Amino acid sequence: MMKGMHLRIALTISLVIILAAVFFYMAFDKNDDRVDHVNNELTSLIEFDVECPKTGTSMGGTFFVMQSENSLKMKIAADLIVGDMNERGVEFFVPSELDIVSILCSYKGAVSSEYVSIREYPTGGSYVQIAQEYSSQGGGGQGMLIMELQLSRSVKLDDIDSLTLNIEFGSVSEDITVPISH
Repeated sequence: MMKGMHLRIALTISLVIILAAVFFYMAFDKNDDRVDHVNNELTSLIEFDVECPKTGTSMGGTFFVMQSENSLKMKIAADLIVGDMNERGVEFFVPSELDIVSILCSYKGAVSSEYVSIREYPTGGSYVQIAQEYSSQGGGGQGMLIMELQLSRSVKLDDIDSLTLNIEFGSVSEDITVPISH
């Protein structure tokens, strides 16, 4: 009987020690590594808001510019509204100095590539076309775009002072210039 009670006491003490160690680790862990993932290398934010009342189309969002010594990355998060009469959708020009890494786009609640296309521009760069409508599909809708870009490997960061992207829809065309810090 004494052996069983000693075993219970030893197990209870061991369990209390383990629980206390876990509690103290969680309560007093000052691991600052988690902070390194927040706004890492973020150097600037550029907001934009483009609107065409004639077509009822608008796009507004933010460029998150992340720059380190030799690299440049951009993430663009934007809301878009395409008016019922806009069959061209929204065109987003990306200059040849940037490569498109990824595009996430929702439009009309669809999570597919049906409403997004990428085409090369003849003199360099790419057009990302969003929500181009065909009369059989019916016009108009809302969505969101998240696009990630990075500096092309053939371009040296020191050789550029700014990058100009363009948003176009309806009769509206607006340049967005991203300054590069050296």
